[in-house]
Amino acid sequence: KTSVREEAKAWSGAGLSEGKIRVDFLNQVAAVGTTYVMDFARDGLAAVEVNSAQWRLHAIDGQACLAVVGNTREEHIHGKAALLHPPFGDGALEAELRFLESRNEAPDQGWFGVILRARDTENYEMFWFMPHRGPTGSVAYVPVAHGMVPWWTEAYATQRKGDFHVPKDRWFGVRAEVAGKLARIYADGGLVLEKTLTYYLGPGRAGFYVGTLTDAAFRNARVTVHG
Repeated sequence: KTSVREEAKAWSGAGLSEGKIRVDFLNQVAAVGTTYVMDFARDGLAAVEVNSAQWRLHAIDGQACLAVVGNTREEHIHGKAALLHPPFGDGALEAELRFLESRNEAPDQGWFGVILRARDTENYEMFWFMPHRGPTGSVAYVPVAHGMVPWWTEAYATQRKGDFHVPKDRWFGVRAEVAGKLARIYADGGLVLEKTLTYYLGPGRAGFYVGTLTDAAFRNARVTVHG
């Protein structure tokens, strides 16, 4: 039987040069009360801005998804970001996420998650999931500035992290809500983390993040604009 990892590596759609995005999506204005469905099979990567050419379209479980596969570069300070359009102030990102593989010291050690309020691919609010942490302390808030992911700081180490047993062999649903300074992260329907944002309080884009030596996939993305 073909594994998910083998399936993802066997089929690859169009890649995307760093920073490239189609003009009609770039000029799109967010309408309050509207939900934007990201159809990767229809639009490809036209509505996505990335900071790495490793972001590609893949088919996993017979469905088009956005993924980083074959992530062999060790990057402990920087990560791979993919941003969706349009930008918004208050709203929500919904998507399904899947951990695929790790090349870290432990086979389940990985970092991947969702982005909110992004100014660009180097400056954003991020929440990542860590499958190696088990059911406790596996969801964390990481504000990223100038491309630096500050996992070594005291603020990161001492923050209250969210509890969620990150699946290692299936898709799981995530909803990331933001209103004013408050962000709430839901996983598989349950609230796992609530944080007051500290960096980016104005409008920005939502998106996805993949960390060092980690492969992960994202599908069925929806952005709902509340304000």
